[in-house]
Amino acid sequence: MYSVSATSASEIQAPSAAAEGLLDELRVRLPGHVWDIACALRELAGVRSHYKTTGAGGQDTVETIRSSRAAVAGQVVALERCAAEAEAIRAVLVAGEQATADALARERNLDLLARQAAHQLATTNIDDLAARAALLTGQLQQQLSPEQ
Repeated sequence: MYSVSATSASEIQAPSAAAEGLLDELRVRLPGHVWDIACALRELAGVRSHYKTTGAGGQDTVETIRSSRAAVAGQVVALERCAAEAEAIRAVLVAGEQATADALARERNLDLLARQAAHQLATTNIDDLAARAALLTGQLQQQLSPEQ
C-alpha cells in the first residue's frame, strides 16, 4: 500500500525525474543501436554470400562471420534486456501516477465525508432551533392571545 504522508514529494520526484530522463535517453539512443544491428546483419549477409560463392578468406572468413554473429546476437540480447527494463520503468511510473491519483481521490473523499458530517450536524442543530422556535411561537401566541 502506498503512503502519501510517509514519503515527501521530493523523495518521489527525484527517482521519477531520473526515470523519465533515462526513458528519454533510451528513446533517443536505442533506435541507433537497432540501426547498427541492422547494418551489421546486412554486412554479414553480404560477406557470407560472397564467401559461399567464392570461398574467399577460407576458414578465417567462417570464423569471422561466426564471431561477428555472436557479437551482434549479444547486442540484440542487451537491447532486449534494456527495452524490458525501460518497459518496467514505464509500468512503475504509471503505477505511481495511479497511486498518486488514488491518494488524492481518497483525500478528496475524506474531505467530502467530513463536510457531509458537518452538514448533518448543522441540519440537526437547525432542526433543533426550528423546534425551539416553534415551541416559543406557540407559547407567545398563547400568552398574547386574549383569554377566552
